[in-house]
Amino acid sequence: MRKRICVITGTRAEYGLLYPLLKELSGDSKNFKLEIITTGMHLSREFGLTYKEIEKDGFKIIIPAFLIGLILLFITIFIPMLILIILSRKNF
Repeated sequence: MRKRICVITGTRAEYGLLYPLLKELSGDSKNFKLEIITTGMHLSREFGLTYKEIEKDGFKIIIPAFLIGLILLFITIFIPMLILIILSRKNF
């Protein structure tokens, strides 16, 4: 049974330190399933959108963190609004 390993990276410097480990894990797909989440500076134009470098290195990014943020924002706004709409339509 393969073990899932999720690595979260937010900066180029940290990614540089993680790179040898990521290469090793991705090369052993029989035993490990590598998942990468990018955050912070990797997603900033100011710092060169370095998540693209991670993809060029052959790694698949499962979810850029900004999508997680959008999903959480949607849930925290939409669900309470939906509850309010349902409650306002009932006659209490």
